[in-house]
Amino acid sequence: MLLALLLDEPLRDHVAALRVGGDLRRELAAWQQFGQFTSIVVASLIVWVLDPHRRPSWLDGLLGLAALWPVCQALKVLCGRLRPGLGEGPWHWLGPVGEYPLSVGDVPVMRGPWQIGAHGVADLWAMPSSHTALAAGFATILAYQYSRLTWLWAILACLVGFERLRNNAHWSSDVTAGALLGVLVARTALRQRWASRWFAQPHDPPDPRGLGTA
Repeated sequence: MLLALLLDEPLRDHVAALRVGGDLRRELAAWQQFGQFTSIVVASLIVWVLDPHRRPSWLDGLLGLAALWPVCQALKVLCGRLRPGLGEGPWHWLGPVGEYPLSVGDVPVMRGPWQIGAHGVADLWAMPSSHTALAAGFATILAYQYSRLTWLWAILACLVGFERLRNNAHWSSDVTAGALLGVLVARTALRQRWASRWFAQPHDPPDPRGLGTA
């Protein structure tokens, strides 16, 4: 994390210098939604219909993702870090009670990260990247279910983080923190069987991987 903080500005400048256009830009923009609602719903339908024996552990993972989102939102408010698009540099943190002038129309208005729903307040919610957290958590769940494609899930999660940097929505440390948080929560949900433990049969065999029921 410390290295990511130190590299925030150099990486931002390097990624900003990249020129991505045409179909590649549209493809990257589409894959940025990996780990968001629609991709989760589609994957869940596929697993539910084609792999019924994976349903219990899939529910564990879904519960982990459901818990991950509010955790990310709470951390965003507590950190109050400005997004790079505001031009203030990576060391500008408001904390939970600070304020920053945001433009509402042509008028600067003082906003704080706790003012959820207020116009523009999301610009004060850089840390952590919830898109990356959900992508990393989703990739962790998919890797648990389909381990032979772990490399693919990892690439897709990395693409999300890259797009958040390319769109100037996050610093590299925001993306790193989000990825670590997503993996941690997803692995915990799978290991502790957050959902399936409530309806598992007493004779269910232990998972040889030590994470939960497959």
